[in-house]
Formats: sequence, C-alpha cells, structure tokens
Amino acid sequence: MADDEVLAEGGWAAVTSRAVAKRARADNALAHYFGSVEALR
Repeated sequence: MADDEVLAEGGWAAVTSRAVAKRARADNALAHYFGSVEALR
C-alpha cells in the first residue's frame, strides 16, 4: 500500500496525507474525509 511504501522510504516523519495521496495517485482531500492521517494508519 502507498502508506507502507512512504513509511519504508522515510519513516513516520515522511507519512503525510500529501505524500501518501501522491503515491496512491489519489486526491489529498481524501485524508480530510477520514479525519486525520492517524485514521488512515
């Protein structure tokens, strides 16, 4: 998954909604639907 790839490359500090959305080729606004990056973990 996109979050795992971002985590593996840069650690937790690299796991941002923008970075995960970019890797997943998704809209960054989806993180707001879930409420937070933590909710996506």
